[in-house]
Amino acid sequence: MKKIILIIIFILTTRICFAQGVNLNKIVEYPTSGVYLEKDNLCVQDQYLFAASSYGLEIYEIEMDIPAQLMSRLPLRDDARTIAIKDDYAYVQAVSFFENHTNLYKIDISDVSNPYVVDSVYTEAEDGWGQGDIYNDFIIFRNWEEGYNFYFSIYRIPEFEFVQNYYCSNHFRQLNDTLALDRYNGNIFTLYDFSDLENITEIGQVNFNDSGINISNIQSVNDSILACMGEDGIAFWNYSDNRNWQYLSTIYSPANENWSGKIYAVDDLIFVSYSSYNPGMKCINISDLNNPYVVDSILLSPYWFYMTGSPIVGASNSAFIGTYQKIHQFIFDNGYFEEQYDLIENYLQYGGVIYNNYLYVSFVYGLNIYDISSLPDINYIDTMYENHQISALQLIDNLIFFIDNTEYSIIALDITNPTSPTIRNEIPIPASNGNILLTDDNYCLFYKEDSPNNKLYKYSIPEPNDFTLDFQYNLNCTGCGFIYNDHFYYLAGNNPNGPDLQIYGGIENNDPELITTIEDFAEGYMDYPNAFIKNVEDIFCLGSWEDQIDSLRFFGIENPTEINYIFSTPNRCDRLFLFDNNYMYMGSTFSHIYIYNIENASGMIEPIADYSDYGFSQYCMINESDGNKYLYHFQGTGFSIYEINGYGVDDEPEANEHYLTSYPNPFSTSTTISFYGTTNYHELSQIKIYNIKGQLVRELLPLAPSPNLPVSVTWDGRDESGKVVGAGIYLCKLDTKQGCYLRKIIFLK
Repeated sequence: MKKIILIIIFILTTRICFAQGVNLNKIVEYPTSGVYLEKDNLCVQDQYLFAASSYGLEIYEIEMDIPAQLMSRLPLRDDARTIAIKDDYAYVQAVSFFENHTNLYKIDISDVSNPYVVDSVYTEAEDGWGQGDIYNDFIIFRNWEEGYNFYFSIYRIPEFEFVQNYYCSNHFRQLNDTLALDRYNGNIFTLYDFSDLENITEIGQVNFNDSGINISNIQSVNDSILACMGEDGIAFWNYSDNRNWQYLSTIYSPANENWSGKIYAVDDLIFVSYSSYNPGMKCINISDLNNPYVVDSILLSPYWFYMTGSPIVGASNSAFIGTYQKIHQFIFDNGYFEEQYDLIENYLQYGGVIYNNYLYVSFVYGLNIYDISSLPDINYIDTMYENHQISALQLIDNLIFFIDNTEYSIIALDITNPTSPTIRNEIPIPASNGNILLTDDNYCLFYKEDSPNNKLYKYSIPEPNDFTLDFQYNLNCTGCGFIYNDHFYYLAGNNPNGPDLQIYGGIENNDPELITTIEDFAEGYMDYPNAFIKNVEDIFCLGSWEDQIDSLRFFGIENPTEINYIFSTPNRCDRLFLFDNNYMYMGSTFSHIYIYNIENASGMIEPIADYSDYGFSQYCMINESDGNKYLYHFQGTGFSIYEINGYGVDDEPEANEHYLTSYPNPFSTSTTISFYGTTNYHELSQIKIYNIKGQLVRELLPLAPSPNLPVSVTWDGRDESGKVVGAGIYLCKLDTKQGCYLRKIIFLK
């Protein structure tokens, strides 16, 4: 597994050099979990399971009677939602909900241990809808635009050549390589000929009213039988004669179950999932299509979120379904379920803290410990609180604080012995949702309850295994806030003009009181949780999930009640931001790291650097170890580690240091390749661009530099003939008298 990860890192990561002295060098990309959103995110071919997750592409090997084994993970930009397989290629659609674009990837899977991207298409102002179907030599991806107007982007494969965008009122249900259905009205569908996707033609209409159910989806069982699915059951039809469809039978779901719109068919069996108070999977025998019957049922093992639109696929004697944070595998024999496995060890990652070269990462269920003393190697040590839902992981000195939402308690974990933590304090809290608010005093903590009540609790923990409740205070309305300098700052909702900022004193003396209110502080914002405030010491931000223009406003606390606006950023911050010297770091929007120079920041400021990781961003954290400074970027499905260099004069490269950079990287239109060093311009050779096969693509003559500026040249993504090259990874090379310098560049269309 380590070898696979290192190969992925080598292929896909780049050394990012930014303006204004900041230099990030990614040394680790460590996947921890998968998030499997509904749509067409699972696919099976040749005993391999392919899964599109928020991290990228995952490939598992399927064998009889045992859990599928993870073969490889390939990180992909944006949120991978759809996958389709044909021959040696996987075609994946990844979307960015906050930035309104899609990436389509063509991935070589001939070696399942080492998949790699061979082509990609970037499209702005496009929202992917999570459907990808292959018809002979064409693949279609469903998208939509404002007003819910659907259209399908059609490509010829394996060339990945764009054919057309085909607009329609709904979405197609594929029957086979040449036929598709589109809902006309109710249970009446229009049949289309998809044998040539450059010339889609309408055949006629099909009336499925005899099904006896409201149809949500239609899927072929084999070449002659199709299943019409709805919450109330499944109806079977014979469609071998396109002009004379024959209704066969309907099997109805129990009154307390809602059957899903996806099935998996193998031999005389079909598998369907259902939702109810306890979701599960059913196996139905269809050997006699006039009398289908349920063979067996099984409940889903513990899950966090279940979606009835998730596909069901299978191979050998296994059926698979994704339920947001894991994949369930069902082993069956003659239609009877024998075993259920979960293919993901961890769940959705929330973030981490570091103590003495040990990294503690919290997940939806469980707390993992990793040894990070020998980067880039990361060694898993142990898992604590497995099957406990935990949140709000925070560190002060040698104590980790978090909420155990399974037992409804706040845990203070003593990690003086990093690999064998002990519980210092366990504080029962109401059965509620909320968050921990800490100060610099590790013997005092606060709990802000969000629901069902909106209360602020203060606890003292002066001794192990001991605590006192100092006060509980009713805040009377929804909102969020933080503790700073013995005051509580609360963004209070229930104001039609936008949340107020309430400031409470008396916290230290256990007698909280409202001392001032800044009315309409967040004018125009929605109430919590759509609007929020978060702080780092005496600076806090005001943000909104809905606001896409001025997404973050930063304020300084001059004294407890004097709040001054400082600057704004156009980028949203989902979690914590942090400061280091004159720079601010944010894990932002979907998977970005933004870096700002805030030395003289005022008004709206733009980032000086932007790097996109994999999976949706949680937050960033800085750690210093062995004289080096590292940036940790936590995403929902993995974490990245970067070396940080270039702060101030002392950290600038020595005068005789030479290095090659490119910015932006990745790029979609052009990138500037720069050479820093003391080499005389006339001693430089041409910069040569190579593809991943080692073939020369372009030779570029560096421009003569102005005084004190680096030698640079711009590449527009074209080859020597002026043709735009395919998206992918390229290598630029520069020969000098001091040596040869190389740089990986990623070109996105």
